[in-house]
Amino acid sequence: MARWPIVKNETSQGEKVGSSWFSWLIALTAGIWLVYFLAFQFARITQFPIGDDPAVHVANVKTLSYRELARLNYPLPIAIYKYIYTTTSADPVKLFPQLISFFLFTSALALGIFAYKSERSVTIALAAAIMFVTGRWVNDYLRMGTIAEVFGWGIMLLTLYALASNRLILTFILTGILAISHPFSLLVYVIIATIYLLLALISKEPKERTFAIRLLTAYALTGIAMAVLQPARVHDILVFKSGDPIGWGERTFWEIISSDDIKRIFIPILSLFGLISLASQWKKPIVKILYIFFVVSFFLSVNQVLSIHFLAFRFYAYLEMALAIFAAVGLSTLVKGMSIRDEGVFIIVVGVAILFALPSYFINQRYLLWQKTDPNARAIMTQPDLTAMAWIDTHVSQDSAIAADSQHSLWIAALTNHQRVAAREWPYDTAKFTELMTTIRRINDDYIYYPATEEIPDMVKPYGIEVYSHGGVKIYRVNHAKN
Repeated sequence: MARWPIVKNETSQGEKVGSSWFSWLIALTAGIWLVYFLAFQFARITQFPIGDDPAVHVANVKTLSYRELARLNYPLPIAIYKYIYTTTSADPVKLFPQLISFFLFTSALALGIFAYKSERSVTIALAAAIMFVTGRWVNDYLRMGTIAEVFGWGIMLLTLYALASNRLILTFILTGILAISHPFSLLVYVIIATIYLLLALISKEPKERTFAIRLLTAYALTGIAMAVLQPARVHDILVFKSGDPIGWGERTFWEIISSDDIKRIFIPILSLFGLISLASQWKKPIVKILYIFFVVSFFLSVNQVLSIHFLAFRFYAYLEMALAIFAAVGLSTLVKGMSIRDEGVFIIVVGVAILFALPSYFINQRYLLWQKTDPNARAIMTQPDLTAMAWIDTHVSQDSAIAADSQHSLWIAALTNHQRVAAREWPYDTAKFTELMTTIRRINDDYIYYPATEEIPDMVKPYGIEVYSHGGVKIYRVNHAKN
């Protein structure tokens, strides 16, 4: 009988693949295809990005040169975006959901590679990737359009893998790539790597100490060179330029692990078994890094408890990564105790991983569908918006001032040649309009953009002339004679 790539309770020797490479190939291919299918949930549901971050990225890839992109905090993923856009002539707006979904897929594969090293188990790798890719907080990054950080996850995980493998040159190169991917992914890696290397320095293993000394020396010399050659860049990396601490989106630990929905609690529960199961293997570098990863992501996710209040919600996805790996290990440990045949272990572990991922998948889908179809979901672009912005480009003079809501003002600036675009509240809010006419007593804008999600207040209509209407989108030209 053909043997499957199933978890054996022989972690020192790794997972036994068996005599049939065909069975192994079928299982691995099916698993990777499933991860791909789950990762592209966002791109299947909507052709358009959500939120205002994508508008900034689209503007950058359309207007900035590669040299100018190098000055961004995350030049590499945006340069990749620009390269694909310019070489394929793809619509940059519709390309965005496809690309961010692809980056999620590659990050899931990187997580699977990292998880595989923990116990040399294809089963654990696939289960971890499946549970990771449907995570509530992970998918929030797709909805926020944080394309650079989604790309950075994969690089960070591969860098941690190289670190655990004591591969000095590879770790150093990947750290450099990570530094131009996203600062948050770099921050998480730096904290994890610092703790791990300090532990290695006091280790009794000469090989670990030597590796730690060499890597820390390489990092220190690079840091000194950067401080001398690019002091402004180093300053921007070390100092987060925001006035007050940002505490938006903070949640309790229970809210984080339950992902605001009790149906998602299965994975954190399973992770407890993984945390207990791997404790005996603490001396293994990959296991040590995995525990450090969990602790670091935990404290970053609840940093408000330490009175730091530094964008805690941006670290929830990192905690989900660690929990997904521990959950896969825990599930495998439980199934291995049942004395089931190899193929049975594979089917049960991957099958249960899919079962536990389904609630998250359907919750994510409902939320995405709501953002796509609900008239109150203002954050998403639509085809009528694209058509209206093309009309603006050809029918509105570039010296005209255009007023729009906060989301569409960014998109108009990104997709047209008009730079006199401002985010306004008064065209959509009667109270704000009354305040405007009481204080300034005139409308200084030349055109008003009304997306399909916004109603035109009756008191605004006398001050404008409708010049465009299609698909629910309306554009008013301000009648300055009545101002």
